[in-house]
Amino acid sequence: IDGTDRGAFIPPFTMDPSNPNILYFGTYRVYQTTDGGNSWLPISSDLTTGGSSFVSAISAIAVAPSDSDIAYVGTNDGNLWETTNAMGGAGWTYIAHGTPTRSVTAVAVDPANAQTAYATFSGYSGFNGDTLGHVFETTNGGTSWTDISGNLPDVPVNSIVIDPSFPNTLYAGTDVGPFVTHDGGKHWAVLGTGFPI
Repeated sequence: IDGTDRGAFIPPFTMDPSNPNILYFGTYRVYQTTDGGNSWLPISSDLTTGGSSFVSAISAIAVAPSDSDIAYVGTNDGNLWETTNAMGGAGWTYIAHGTPTRSVTAVAVDPANAQTAYATFSGYSGFNGDTLGHVFETTNGGTSWTDISGNLPDVPVNSIVIDPSFPNTLYAGTDVGPFVTHDGGKHWAVLGTGFPI
């Protein structure tokens, strides 16, 4: 990994759920190791927009649990990318269609279906014509996205977890605490009590 690469203060570091020897690291490009970290190779070019007043960098990486060839990447300048060939050269397709231009904070891939993924976003809507929410779902590998923010408050969403045991159940970590939905994002409720914000 090139230490001079432009990168986030806390860069994303992700393990392939199917193989612990396959790891990913993000700077402004994606690095991959297939031998448990002994050697790394870049498998993308610059996936950021770049040229902004802050450090444009990759902020989220997720590998499909059901298919090691499929990976999603988000950047802190609002880009989303997908590869369907992570293990064989990794050509990348831009998939940020209809999503906010705010920072991508997390990406999660459905355990059973690699075409279904979720992306979360930081920031606040209501500025500069941005009326979009903070949680988005794709069911077609990023060709299109649906805002499933429902009744979530207009605050940054920092993480998303898919419940593997209960369909349509998602957990979102926000700046004002954790939320849960049991209907795929139509309605969200505060999760539990006593959690710090």
